[in-house]
Amino acid sequence: MEELSDREKQLNHQERRQGLLILLSFLMYTLLLTGRYSYSANIPSIIEYYGITRADAGLVGTLFNISCGIAQILHTFFCKYYPKRYVLAAVFLFSGILNLALFFRPSFEHIKYIWMFHGICQSVFWSTFILMLSKSLSPKNMKRAVLAIGFSVFAGKLLAYGGRALLTSETFHVLFLLTAILLIVIGAIWFFSCNVLTSEKYSHKSEKTSESVSNKKSISFAFVTFLVVCFILTIPDCFIKEGVSSWMPSILIEEFRLDDDLSLVLTLVLPVFGLFGTWLALAGHRWIQDFRYLLLLFFVCLSGCIGGAVLSMQKDNTVVLLICSGCAVCLANAISTVLVTIMPLEMREHINSGFLTGVMNTGGFLGIAASTYGMGKIADDSGWNTVFLVLFAAAAVSALLSAAIAVFRLIHVQREKRIQSNQ
Repeated sequence: MEELSDREKQLNHQERRQGLLILLSFLMYTLLLTGRYSYSANIPSIIEYYGITRADAGLVGTLFNISCGIAQILHTFFCKYYPKRYVLAAVFLFSGILNLALFFRPSFEHIKYIWMFHGICQSVFWSTFILMLSKSLSPKNMKRAVLAIGFSVFAGKLLAYGGRALLTSETFHVLFLLTAILLIVIGAIWFFSCNVLTSEKYSHKSEKTSESVSNKKSISFAFVTFLVVCFILTIPDCFIKEGVSSWMPSILIEEFRLDDDLSLVLTLVLPVFGLFGTWLALAGHRWIQDFRYLLLLFFVCLSGCIGGAVLSMQKDNTVVLLICSGCAVCLANAISTVLVTIMPLEMREHINSGFLTGVMNTGGFLGIAASTYGMGKIADDSGWNTVFLVLFAAAAVSALLSAAIAVFRLIHVQREKRIQSNQ
């Protein structure tokens, strides 16, 4: 009995340690994203302060996402060699310093280079972070961590936009200072707690390494084509999700004549809707277990929501616009969860899931990069109504691509059933 009691104590200690690691991971990713969105939350004030166009303001975010997406591909291969304690702490330190640099309101030309370097700094985080969690958490707690990370995406956005809503157009730069302090503090907490929280290691034997893939039978052309299509789908998905979130304050100010503070407060509706995206993906996956059919359902619904936003823009209905945009953000986040998390885990028998999630995440960065500059440029040239028509076209084409995936999957399943019945 004493032995059993000691074992129970050890298990309880292990659960507490992993629970603390999940909580810290949630805070780390939330604040990292707050540091990333601090610029986006300030776009209307930056446009006014520097007297620049929307395309110029969006170019900064594009440079961030291109540099982050490209650099992240390299880290996908080399992150297993990084000392996680020092590397992740350095990410928060440099991200805090670069946010602090924007607090002093440098010239807009300097902001472009500062934020591009910021993207390179943050690119180290994702692969190193996920690898650390996979080695430090049990399979059960890893699922909890995935859910926490999904919520942190919109918690970070909520913190950035909510913080900006509390400031005036004259003090917008204070957001960068507050963000810098939080980033440096959470980086220090990670540095001093890392060795304790990640002391125990887990080996997930079901996970196949990239080396083992070469020992399997050759991957078919159809499988590679399927992965390429999924990669392509991440681009319009994140184009819609990030574009709607980042530019909604400007849309409300310019199209509906709302003041800066009210537009930012109303924009907070979007992250609230988005919080349900991860839950929707997980719940939907329990109902529709094949993620290919789930993607089709989500993209069709996304097209409908964007179509509703187009009509609300034409009718000048702010409430309907926010509801449709919120549902679109929720669905786009659910699609991201399917493509970046659920799909790689289901495909791990065919290809390394860590590598696949990194590649899919890179596609998301390309979509975000296109949205920050592209939507601003389209708005400058043709107005916001045209922007929403482009978003609708992107959602509709994605729905067609996901329909093609679902049809090919259905044909494959029927063929397998016929082969089994003939044996």
